[in-house]
Amino acid sequence: MRSVVVVALVTLLAARAQAQERDTVPRPRAPIGLDAEVARDVAALYNQPAAMRVSGRLDIAAMQTVNGNVAALRGPVTIGGRVTGNVIVINGDLTLAPGARIDGAVFVVGGYLDGRDRATIGGVVQHYRDPLRFREEDERIIAETDQAPFDEDESWVSRWRRRRRESDSKLNLMTGGSYNRVEGLAVHGGPSVRRTTSWGYVRVDAFGILRTVDHWEWTARNVGHDVTAQVGLGRPGTIAIGARAFDIVSPVESWQLRDGEVGLASFFLHRDYRDYWARHGGSASLVLRAGDAFSFTPTYSEERWSALPERDPFTLFRGSQQWRPNPQTDEGRFRLTSARVTYDTRSDVDDPSSGWHLVADVEHGRSAAVRLAPTPAEVRAPATEPVGVKYTRAFLDARRYNRVSPDGQLNLRLVAGGWLNGDELPLQRRFALGGAGSLPGYDFRRPPSKDVLLCGGATLPGRPGLCERMVVAQIEYRGALAFRFSSEGGFDEEEDERDWRVYYSRKGEWVVFFDAGRGWLVGPRSGDLQYSRSALPPLSTFRTDVGAGLDFELIGFFVAKSVSDAKIPANFFVRLRHRF
Repeated sequence: MRSVVVVALVTLLAARAQAQERDTVPRPRAPIGLDAEVARDVAALYNQPAAMRVSGRLDIAAMQTVNGNVAALRGPVTIGGRVTGNVIVINGDLTLAPGARIDGAVFVVGGYLDGRDRATIGGVVQHYRDPLRFREEDERIIAETDQAPFDEDESWVSRWRRRRRESDSKLNLMTGGSYNRVEGLAVHGGPSVRRTTSWGYVRVDAFGILRTVDHWEWTARNVGHDVTAQVGLGRPGTIAIGARAFDIVSPVESWQLRDGEVGLASFFLHRDYRDYWARHGGSASLVLRAGDAFSFTPTYSEERWSALPERDPFTLFRGSQQWRPNPQTDEGRFRLTSARVTYDTRSDVDDPSSGWHLVADVEHGRSAAVRLAPTPAEVRAPATEPVGVKYTRAFLDARRYNRVSPDGQLNLRLVAGGWLNGDELPLQRRFALGGAGSLPGYDFRRPPSKDVLLCGGATLPGRPGLCERMVVAQIEYRGALAFRFSSEGGFDEEEDERDWRVYYSRKGEWVVFFDAGRGWLVGPRSGDLQYSRSALPPLSTFRTDVGAGLDFELIGFFVAKSVSDAKIPANFFVRLRHRF
């Protein structure tokens, strides 16, 4: 009887998972995790008799055979041998080593599944990225489901009640962006309204912004707003139309470091690793989605760009020091047309072990009158009067995560961007390299004698990035950080070997990395700083560094040393979460 129940559960879950694969676009309502029936079926499968049931780490060696089911909570689980039954891993990761054999089915819920192609699996394989919410009762688990699954045949009363539960209105008070030398802390407050209908959804956020930099003083430059509205069409939410009105402060480059890293460095260490300018205007956008992974977003906006001075916000340490000046930027009214593509197949957003993450955008901007900020003559010809500007710029951030062994991971990243055609880029759309987010072997905004990292910006207050094009490549290898101690008697297949192992940190990893990159100007060839529109600088002119560190998932400690400039000393730096 029990075997019949197991087969029935496996068949039901396989059919339900195939149905989910046909409709992978998330619904336009707040995510509720696993389908309620799937959650209950997975819990029932876990509760079936098992030859091995664990909570925490589990390793099944290459020569080991488990006669029956394997059920694991939280994990991670590594299988190198044979399991004659099913394998169920809940809220944990499963790694199948080369040569692993599983005669039954494999279910992974709330974790990654790696090594499927190099193992032999006799039954179905189902992978659910959403975690299972459950409570434990002795050795059993009880699935906790707050909401019933969507049913095509439910009554109109049930649908009305469900939509009411999925809709809400609330008043928010939160921070926006990062703590910085221009705003201090930007506090956003206002209502959020979300309504789910039979044809889609409506979402409105209306936030006022108050900046803390001058002791909450109510002045024009300390007050802003950010109002967005979005309408999703169709039940899967594959099309969304949005509009936005804003008066905000934006970073010149945000791809190198996360908001949290910049904010903590500014608040604690009196060091701001970004530059900023003011944007005031409105935009309209269209979002097209294809499944969970792909989206395409064209946007049109009209904005007024203004330069901002650095202020003197509170910092916990080094408060008597002067802030790095916020560089001057170009000013004028711009009309912007852009298109953004994202493709994301990462196994986990915060801690990916495999998959792609691609972000690419193209922007065309034009303005009838722009007041140009001062730059060196070799960077841009000076202008005493406002000039017309029309440009096209592209940006690409491509990342690939690869698990190459149960404990090893090889990650690659390529970031490139810059001028495509038209007039010279406004200063807000230019680039700089150097620092923990791009080339950590080089100090932030302190380039070596040959300035291919700032392209002339080292001569201006605040050392802005003036490069019209740039490219940087990053590669890293990660290995598990663990100390293992075994008995002198050697390996015993019948003995539970886990009692003889001590792991320092399940999430700890050692990391080695290599980076290379540079920036340049576009124009007639001039030394090592300026190249024609169709030319790529020689690889011998790229700046390179190597480094190593320890990463504990939430925080990492690293050291990097320049290779191309041997006289530059090594740099120590700290990152929140992973480098990329």
